[in-house]
This record gives sequence, structure tokens and C-alpha cells, in this order.
Amino acid sequence: RLKKQDGTCFFCDRKPKPGRFLDVDHDHKTGKVRGLLCNEHNRALGVIEKNCSLLSLMLQYLKQ
Repeated sequence: RLKKQDGTCFFCDRKPKPGRFLDVDHDHKTGKVRGLLCNEHNRALGVIEKNCSLLSLMLQYLKQ
């Protein structure tokens, strides 16, 4: 995955800061690796994954 994503976050395409690493994102039910994410996007995805209905609510909120 690291080579495929060129060492960058799947979402923002940025490399981690020196001394930091990308997080390995995976499906918690199957264990299947989905990709590499920066910590910020990995945390955001984790919040949404726990309650997918939050995503539409968050988008509505941002459009205010």
C-alpha cells in the first residue's frame, strides 16, 4: 500500500511529518486493509464508521 499510495494519505495526498507515520486503515469486522491514512483522516473516518448517520448530519451542518 505504501508504494501504491506513494507514501501519502489516501484522502489528502500528503506525506506524514518527520517522525510520524501513516495509519493502516482496516475494516474492523473483516480485518481487510483498506489503505493508509494520516492520523487526522483516520480519526475522522473512525468516528463516521461507528455511526454512519452522522455523515449526512455533518454535511448538512457544514452547508449552513
